[in-house]
Amino acid sequence: MTRKNLDPQPLYIRNVHIAGNTAARGPTDISIRDGRITSITNHSGMEVSDSSTAASAIDSSTDRSARVIDGTGHTLIPGLIDAHLHFDYLGIRNTVSAAVRTRRHRTSLQELLHNGVTAVRTMADPLAQIRQLQQWSTKPHHLGPKMRIAGPALTAPGGHPQVTVCRDNPWLEKHMTRGITGTGQARDTVRALNEQGVDLIKIVVQGDTYAEFGDTLRKLADSEVEAVIDAAHALGMRVSAHTHYQDDVAMLLRMGIDSIEHGVIEHEITDEEFLTQWAESGVPLISTLVIDDLVRNETGESYLATASTNLLRAHAAGVQIVAGTDSMIGSMTASSLHDELHLLVEAGLTPAAALESSTAAGAELLGLRDHGRVEVGAVADLLLLRKDPLAGIEATRDIAAVIQNGVVVHEPPQSARLTLPDFAPPPSPLLSYSDTSGGAFDNEATVSVDVSAFGAKSVRTLTFADPATGKILRRETLRSAPTLTTLEWTCTVPEDGTDLFAKLAGDRVELTGMFENSAVEQSYELRGQPWLQGMFFDLSTFMDSSSDILTFVAIGTRGRGALKASEFEVAKGGRSGSATMVMPRWRRWWSAQVDSDPTDHSLVAVDLGQGKTIKRIDCSQLADHKTRGGL
Repeated sequence: MTRKNLDPQPLYIRNVHIAGNTAARGPTDISIRDGRITSITNHSGMEVSDSSTAASAIDSSTDRSARVIDGTGHTLIPGLIDAHLHFDYLGIRNTVSAAVRTRRHRTSLQELLHNGVTAVRTMADPLAQIRQLQQWSTKPHHLGPKMRIAGPALTAPGGHPQVTVCRDNPWLEKHMTRGITGTGQARDTVRALNEQGVDLIKIVVQGDTYAEFGDTLRKLADSEVEAVIDAAHALGMRVSAHTHYQDDVAMLLRMGIDSIEHGVIEHEITDEEFLTQWAESGVPLISTLVIDDLVRNETGESYLATASTNLLRAHAAGVQIVAGTDSMIGSMTASSLHDELHLLVEAGLTPAAALESSTAAGAELLGLRDHGRVEVGAVADLLLLRKDPLAGIEATRDIAAVIQNGVVVHEPPQSARLTLPDFAPPPSPLLSYSDTSGGAFDNEATVSVDVSAFGAKSVRTLTFADPATGKILRRETLRSAPTLTTLEWTCTVPEDGTDLFAKLAGDRVELTGMFENSAVEQSYELRGQPWLQGMFFDLSTFMDSSSDILTFVAIGTRGRGALKASEFEVAKGGRSGSATMVMPRWRRWWSAQVDSDPTDHSLVAVDLGQGKTIKRIDCSQLADHKTRGGL
């Protein structure tokens, strides 16, 4: 439920546990009035509020205007802050289209708030459009996070993002970047942006080759960087720098930069003294592990491992970590900050440190005084969670209520597990498909799906073969529940040294074995979603259900998704047996059209675009394949 009436009313949260930035421990009562926390009292009798505010505590028995929330078994934390994101204007080539996209982003703002993100910092967006969103979000009865905006990024002509993200798009380059040539232009650009209402300045300090885009980048001269920082500081503005290399970070620290975006992600930090100096400077590192996980180096590997290692070393040295995502809101999911917190904990931060990075530390960076803490006098931007994030950071996703300025603005229903019917095997126990999707192999493969053992052993077998020679390329076995949700999965690819075994263990999937000749042992949180490792071949029970949308998890074995548990969403189409599947995190870039047999809901075809398909082989085609030795 999303509250439409945003007029403030006194709020009393009773018997709640508090996590983060307060002296209260154990069951605690919180009083909120006029958008601020007025008292905090735990059940030991300790009054956390001071004497000047204690008198303003709400007595719910006498103040009938107060709303009372029973927080028993729940945890209260500050609202989350994403200190680095963008709104999706990729593909926009004129101002008319930009206006349409901006109106759509009002929904993006609401989705962010519904995910518990109560404040954001946007880092290189078209200025006129992002200013409209910022102004819209401040109007009464409009739902959205508080915004701090950098406007366009200052970069060298021929630098990132001019020749990368904005390549071949003059409109986007003009509105998302400012090319700087010389110290005079640097100062003039800072002054102009200040007059146009930006809250901070973002500069890009990255040269060398950007492997992800295949470009050699030009980089701002040191004198230009210094001119930007000096001009901004003279106007009382902060400057944040996009970096990838240690030497650039060291130079920026000497010049007085205010924050570092991404940090050192293309190589391991080699100098402990550098880390000590960074910590002593007080300049925070804004993590963007969500994107580091996706950007590739020259060998095709993601920057996540290096970025995570360097981030943990910086944190251990005393560098303040602030959570950001670098996500492209509108095409990427508004829940990306929860993914970032998960990756921070995987990198080695404690849940408490990860939580601080997205609350108190974020509020300090954004200049949001009296935010980011659960304490008397603080602005009541809060999340009521059904679980304790200090016991498991995944709890930040399980939101019972979002409170902004002391008003309950969103109360999502408690998620219920989808009920799927039992699987009814198709008349033919062996179905065959021609696969050119690239999901398993670059070249075409023939896939046979054998369900003959499902009734006796709950097992289905997927065999991938070379259609010309019949050579077995890959074999998977799926032991499933009657609904086709996966219980155990094996995957063997002999030629690349892959032999994996995964099993369901409570609300997690445990994976062991060999992947491309390297031992692996991983665990994946399902977050209440079903595990459907057979992907397109698992959808028959969903097609036969009364639900219109299914969200599930599958573990990847190739490319960017290899050994990652990715979330997929499938929605039924307008005709029987049709559906559209997307990755919510990458909705803009990945989708598939799925068609199934309306009689038994077995897979007929998948179309991923650009000639990538999975198609059932009919009897005549099957005979032809057998003649050629394909099966």
